[in-house]
Amino acid sequence: FNKESGKAVEEFKLRVSYIPANPPSPVPEEPEEVSSPRASSVLENGHQNRSLFDAVSRSLEEPNEKSSEAWSLISKLTEEKSSALQQNQKLRQELAWSLISKLTEEKSSALQQNQKLRQELDIMRKEISKSRAGGFSLLIVVLVGLIGILAGYFVK
Repeated sequence: FNKESGKAVEEFKLRVSYIPANPPSPVPEEPEEVSSPRASSVLENGHQNRSLFDAVSRSLEEPNEKSSEAWSLISKLTEEKSSALQQNQKLRQELAWSLISKLTEEKSSALQQNQKLRQELDIMRKEISKSRAGGFSLLIVVLVGLIGILAGYFVK
């Protein structure tokens, strides 16, 4: 393998993995060191040839049954998965609605408490203004006292 000028050659390493068959093979296997006279006797003997044919035909029928079972299991699992997803979605919606209602209740409670505090503040302001308006201020008392002293000097 020679690289020509102007051409790019890239090397790739490939990984090969061996995966054995899951179930044992339904076809009876001969040992790898089979002698040819025995193989010819299997072919000549009709009974052994017939049993081999039956075993192969059964092995071909079983995968169809297994595949139909597998498809039914797959469809059942798919239905269960979709049902679980729908239940999950329903639970999420219920949780969202419960959280929304809880937050709405908390908001209304906070607004009511805020309104109550504002009313109490207004009442306190009115009480403070009444106490100041109803009494005499210190400045007025001092001025009246000074006027009284001056009037006493002039009268004497």
